[in-house]
Amino acid sequence: MSVRPAWIDVGQRPVFSMLHVPADGRARGAVVLCPTLGIEAVSAHRAFRLLAERLEDAGFLVCRVDYDGTANSAGAELDPGRLDAWIASVRAAVGFVRAAGAPAVGVVGLRIGATIATAAMAGEDVDALVLWDPCARGRSFVREQQALKAMSIGDTPSPSEAVPDGAVEVLGSVLSAEVVAALGGLDVATTSGRLAGRVLVLSRPERPLPRLFVSRLDGAGAEWAEAAGQAELIDAMPDSAVVPDDTLARIVAWSGEVLGEAARELSLSPSDRAVLCAEDGSLIEERALRLGPLGLFGVRSSPLVETAAPTVVFLNAGLIPHVGPGRLWVTLARRLAAAGIPALRVDLSGLGESPVRPGQRAQIDYPLEALDDVAAIVDAVSPGDPSGVVLAGLCAGAYHSIEAGIALGVRAVYAINPILNFDPPEVREGGELAPGRNAVRPHNRWIKVLLGHRGLVDFGDRHVPPLVWALLQRLHLHCSPARGLEELAEREVWTMLVCGDMEARQFERRARAATRRLEAEGKLRLARLADSDHSLFGAAARAVAAELVAGSLVSRYAPAPPEPSRSRGHAPDTISIV
Repeated sequence: MSVRPAWIDVGQRPVFSMLHVPADGRARGAVVLCPTLGIEAVSAHRAFRLLAERLEDAGFLVCRVDYDGTANSAGAELDPGRLDAWIASVRAAVGFVRAAGAPAVGVVGLRIGATIATAAMAGEDVDALVLWDPCARGRSFVREQQALKAMSIGDTPSPSEAVPDGAVEVLGSVLSAEVVAALGGLDVATTSGRLAGRVLVLSRPERPLPRLFVSRLDGAGAEWAEAAGQAELIDAMPDSAVVPDDTLARIVAWSGEVLGEAARELSLSPSDRAVLCAEDGSLIEERALRLGPLGLFGVRSSPLVETAAPTVVFLNAGLIPHVGPGRLWVTLARRLAAAGIPALRVDLSGLGESPVRPGQRAQIDYPLEALDDVAAIVDAVSPGDPSGVVLAGLCAGAYHSIEAGIALGVRAVYAINPILNFDPPEVREGGELAPGRNAVRPHNRWIKVLLGHRGLVDFGDRHVPPLVWALLQRLHLHCSPARGLEELAEREVWTMLVCGDMEARQFERRARAATRRLEAEGKLRLARLADSDHSLFGAAARAVAAELVAGSLVSRYAPAPPEPSRSRGHAPDTISIV
C-alpha cells in the first residue's frame, strides 16, 4: 500500500491531496473522494481514509482532495469565491487522476461534498458518481450546522472579528455571507447536464430527500441504496464517530462493478512541496513529511530563507487530525512561517494520516505510544538537540507536550486547555499507571467516590477552597495538577498555559501556590480564555487563543523578517508547486 501526498495546481493555488496508489503502479480506474465540510469532515476523516485504502486494495488509484481554503490546501475560509473554488478543486482532482492514466474515473462525495461534487460533475465526462448521504440543498447543510453548534456550544453570536458581519458561525468554522448565499443557491435538483455514466445514491431512510431531488436523480438513472450507520458517523463528535463498514463495502463493491476496466500503468510524479502565500503576503514553503522509523505524517511550514528559530511542533488535539480544531494548526503554522519560525503539524500513531504501531489500537486519545511518537518527531526535527523544538497542543496534545517536555527537555511548551487529573487508558482498563507518565496522576479512589456522588457533595472546583485542595495533597489523596509544570521548570522548559475558565480553575484553585510561584519565577505564563469551549470549536475563543500563542512565539523566537521571502505591495496570486 502506497500513500503519497500530492499538491495539485488549481489556477496557481495549490490544492492538497493524499494519493493511494496500488503497489504495482497499475490501476483499473481512479476514484476522487470529496469530503464534507466543518466538524462533519473531522468526524468522517477516518472513514474516508479507510474507504480510500479499501478502494486501493481493489485496484484503484484514489485521490482524497482538500478543497481550496480547507485542511492543508492554500487559502483561508473567508477568502472570496469559496463555492467556485471548491468546485474547481474537485474538477482539478479529476483532471489530475485522468492525466495519471486512469482508464475510468469515479467521484464519491459525502454530505455537502456530494452536493459540491454534483455541481462540479454536471455536464462533465465522469464514469461514476456516488452521492453518500447527500445534502439536497446547500441551504439545508448550513441550517443543520447552525443547529449543531447551538446544541454543542450555544448559539450566542460571537463578538469576535473572526465572524464578520453577515457571516454564519458553525462548529469549527465560519461561513462568510458570500458563502452562505452561494450555498443557498446550490441545489442538486436544478443542476443540468449529464451527471455521470452511472450514479449511486446512498440515502438515510430517516431523512427523506426532497421530491425534486429524487426526480432529478431518477432522471439520471440513479441506483438507490441505504446509507447504513450515518447517524453514528456524522451525527457524532469526532471522539465517538463510528466507521460504517457496510457502507464502505457497498461503495467499494459498486465501484468495482462500474469501473471494472483492465488495469493500466500509471504515470505519476506527485510533488510533496508547494510555495504558498501567507496572509501577510509572505511566501512560505509547505512540505509533507514522513518522520521517524514508523513514518509519522506531518506537514512543515517554513520560511523560504532558513533561520535559527526553533521549530514549533503542533500535536493532535484529541482525535482531531493534524490540521487542528477549526484548522487552527494550519493558521498558526503559516503565520509563524511568515514570521521566520518553522512549524510542523503532525499526526501521532493511530491518528490522522499516521500508521498504527504493531498491536496498537487506532483512535485512542491518550495512548502511551504517543510519548515514543513525540520523541521520534523531536529527534527527526532537531537531531540530538531537543532545545531546537517547541511543543504545542490542545487537550490531549497539551498533555503530551507537557509529558514530552519533561522527558526530552525541549525549548518550551505551549499547552492549551490541558487536563492533568484523569485516568489514562491503562488505568481505565484496570492496570497501573505506566512508568513513562510523569505529569498525570489519576484521582485517589476516595476522591472518585466523592466525584461520583455530587448529589450529596459538590466537589467541583468552584466550591472547594484552595486550602482544602492543599490539605488533600498533603494527605496524598489528590495529586497537584502543577506537578508536571514544576518538573518542566526543573528541566528549564518555559511553559505557557492557555486555559478556558474551567481548565484554569484546576491550576488557580487546586494548585494556587505552585502556579503563582512558577509565574513569579518567570518559568510559567497562565493566560485565560473567557467563555471558551474546551476544544476551541467556537470562533471567538479560537481567534483569541491564536493571538495569544502566535504573539508569544513571535515575540520570543522570531528573527528579523526574511527579506527574500517577502513580497511587496499586493499579495501575489501566483504560488507554485515545487
